[in-house]
Amino acid sequence: MTARLSEAALIALITAYAMEVHGEDWQGRTIDPNAELTDFGLDSIDVVLLTSELEDEFGIDLDPAFFLRHTTIRSIMVELRQMDLAD
Repeated sequence: MTARLSEAALIALITAYAMEVHGEDWQGRTIDPNAELTDFGLDSIDVVLLTSELEDEFGIDLDPAFFLRHTTIRSIMVELRQMDLAD
């Protein structure tokens, strides 16, 4: 069974990933759900890795171009809700 994803869980996942990439610079930062993923310092390789982590964490299957079409947390959540994968 596929786990349902919440916006808070997605923000936590992206924050944790950004902290892995940028270390201490990201500790305590607030993530704006309307900001572009590139604003978090994530490049195309990071997005591919983040896609894989999201798939593994929540048991979902995403098109490799998913994050190219959906570039903010808010737009990602809208799409995941339409796919009935998120609350």
